[in-house]
Amino acid sequence: MLNAAVPMVRVERGGVEEALHVGHLVAADAGGRIHASAGNPQRLTYFRSCAKPLQAFAALETGIASRFDLKPEHLAIMAASHNGEPRHVEVVRDLLQRSGVPESALQCGAHWPYYEPAAADVRHQLSEPLAVFNNCSGKHAGMLAAAGALGSPLDSYLVPDHPVQQRIQHAMAKFTACNQEDIRWGIDGCSAPNAAVPLAAMARSFAAFVGASDAAA
Repeated sequence: MLNAAVPMVRVERGGVEEALHVGHLVAADAGGRIHASAGNPQRLTYFRSCAKPLQAFAALETGIASRFDLKPEHLAIMAASHNGEPRHVEVVRDLLQRSGVPESALQCGAHWPYYEPAAADVRHQLSEPLAVFNNCSGKHAGMLAAAGALGSPLDSYLVPDHPVQQRIQHAMAKFTACNQEDIRWGIDGCSAPNAAVPLAAMARSFAAFVGASDAAA
């Protein structure tokens, strides 16, 4: 099959192949030039959590960093998944507090911390998990902060036509160099809209994102 997935990792046991992991890969620069690829570099692929830095970028464009006096740890938690460790939860809660958003506004869903010692501790205190423990709660806190800064509704911050999601869609188009109408959208595991683009466009977006950061520095 043309551009089929290619072997990436082969696991052997006693000299016998036990598992074979296949996939696609591509290395591209900020101009979209492909330097290396394997499999299908144009395969339509969801960003999933890889979208977090671009989603955080869109939120930061609303001016929340200066408006709410955000620190590096707030920016980091917005752009990353976390394990629900005490420090992670503390930073998410502080971000919400600084932006004047109640913890109850989080719509990412609740689960116990992925970090087992933290999960064991809170299970002794709570009968049900909290949304702030969700590995995507930092991203959602950033979106809510942006909604607050824009004076937009908090209860609909995940709706595709919400001003925050519109800004995210624009950022995705900007960094991937895809037309907005060509980007496919689905719903991520945390209930937020998530973009699917050709793998090469995804690679380009990160090269462009890093380049933009270097230029700003």
